[in-house]
Amino acid sequence: MDLDMITLEDNLSYAIIDTLINDNNKYVFLVSEDGNKKGVRKVITKEDGDYLIKLDNDEEFDMIMAKYKDKYKGDIK
Repeated sequence: MDLDMITLEDNLSYAIIDTLINDNNKYVFLVSEDGNKKGVRKVITKEDGDYLIKLDNDEEFDMIMAKYKDKYKGDIK
């Protein structure tokens, strides 16, 4: 399986392992190439392309992680 790769501000490459849409916002779930770092970013679309931004706050992170866990509830053991 080929994964889309991006480079973040820490100059590490991350694989986009999943996406989730919630309230018209798109979120991407990331894992660094070496597997040591994980993250979530929000996708903002502008006229010149898509941009990944940090989440607004801890509440947004908690909300999207709960939605992510719900998405795979039956698959996680």
